[in-house]
Amino acid sequence: MDKSTEKQQRFLQYAASPYAGIDGGDEEAEYWFVGMEWSAREDFAESFEKWQKQEGKPYSTNVDITKGSWAFENRLNDIYQKLLPHRAHDKNIFAENSNSFKLNLFPLSFLNNGEKDNWQNDAAAQQTGFASFAEYQRAVIPARRELFSALLKKNNKPKTIFCFGTGYLEYFAAAFGLNADAFVKQSTLLARDYHFYVARANNPLIKRIILCPFYFADSDIKHIVNCAESA
Repeated sequence: MDKSTEKQQRFLQYAASPYAGIDGGDEEAEYWFVGMEWSAREDFAESFEKWQKQEGKPYSTNVDITKGSWAFENRLNDIYQKLLPHRAHDKNIFAENSNSFKLNLFPLSFLNNGEKDNWQNDAAAQQTGFASFAEYQRAVIPARRELFSALLKKNNKPKTIFCFGTGYLEYFAAAFGLNADAFVKQSTLLARDYHFYVARANNPLIKRIILCPFYFADSDIKHIVNCAESA
């Protein structure tokens, strides 16, 4: 086995573990939020080392996103408060017993597209053993499906799984073991002429997945929440 293949196999084992690409919260929550990738670059090196040593908790059960400056984090907070108005004053919405859980489709984070384009010179990327960003994305999805399936089997099924990034519809579908055509485009038009999608799976572990644009406006939140609360 050459070094590149050995690295790939090791990285995919990591990607299928709860150490990889999970922000935290309560995994038995009714609401799961799945972003595309971690927003903090340093998370990978730390979590990869923890996985190798199998030490410490795989992820936090007390994540304070209200300290974040990312518009995306603020939008998640807005959705949370609309879904759970009686907990509108929660500071840490992804915390133990918070009824919400945050994880990500991909286990690596990138600060900008330039890093993805400059894959060969990226230190974290070299840990994967893959020759390109596209190759990494394709290869890692089965590992993420293994992780997501294990989490769903281990815990009570979430009422709704929110995913963000409609351009990654096929990746989200595959990660949850669904066909892409399970996601139905909704007729409600969001700001900027965006649509969102809903999948109601035959999988007994998944009740509903709502796939939203990564960028959405305040006025879109009510449509997304109404969809989550519908039968």
